Amino acid sequence: MALVVDQLVYTSFPETGFKLLTSGQISSQLQQFFLEMIVHQYWNAYKPPPLGYQAAFLRQVDTDNSVFGWLYNDVNDDFERVNIPYFLCYYCDRSLNAQHLNTIFNCLQRGPISKLDCHDLLLHSLNPVYLSDFEDYQSAQIGITIPSVIRQQSLVFLQQNQLLNLLIPGQPSLINPLEIILQNAIALKFGIVGGVLVTQTGQFLTKPINLDRQTQLFITTVIKNLNARKLKQFQSQTSKKILVKNQNNSLILSNCYPNIFLLVKTELILPSVLQGQINNLINNLQPELKKVKSAKRQPAQRRL
Repeated sequence: MALVVDQLVYTSFPETGFKLLTSGQISSQLQQFFLEMIVHQYWNAYKPPPLGYQAAFLRQVDTDNSVFGWLYNDVNDDFERVNIPYFLCYYCDRSLNAQHLNTIFNCLQRGPISKLDCHDLLLHSLNPVYLSDFEDYQSAQIGITIPSVIRQQSLVFLQQNQLLNLLIPGQPSLINPLEIILQNAIALKFGIVGGVLVTQTGQFLTKPINLDRQTQLFITTVIKNLNARKLKQFQSQTSKKILVKNQNNSLILSNCYPNIFLLVKTELILPSVLQGQINNLINNLQPELKKVKSAKRQPAQRRL
């Protein structure tokens, strides 16, 4: 059964910090409920969930008002901070029945109809959303699988007039945190327009972003052709190395971590500004690379 819902978005916005944006005539009481019972309950700023975490939630304010949506930990803000929550919520102002509940669960599983980044949200007003059958739209981001047992139990609670309060985590292990950090740097649209992490053997650690096949083959060939002496010399340097430069773009290779390089495709901006952007990106990548390296270490086996 179709639903018309209003939107609420809570995240960090450029120059203003954390803020709640809404569509329609959402009361201040409901906004306060959302902040206290959803944002503050599901997000611990002192102990945030791992990068790439995502979850779905459904909570009834009362029998005639419900909020449901998604929590994503996949953005950073204009201060280059990671672990920034992005709450995307839909508000339904009617009593729920079995068909409504099915529509909501299908929507949570399908994913949001649209998901604007924090820059675009300040330029565009939020509008109410029309939810039809979940097969009828292409989601802007992957949703959360809703197990059948949760669907069945929720229907029983609904029939017993018990208010629903659900938080359903997704599978962060399927998400590459390194790719999220790289995507966020590119999304800032401030110098870096593409990139990839690559090992000293030419293996990509992330999916190349805005790099055509020819560029991918080029960087792989360049790194593979570095002999041991040149490779060691380059790794000991802290400065960047420009591989290709034309009127519009440059390809810049930088040390990022032992035996790992960062290749970025850049626009032509002030070198000092660009170097600052690259340094910030490397600083954000290094903690995650350290986790990856630690996870691959196997404990030494004792001989019997």
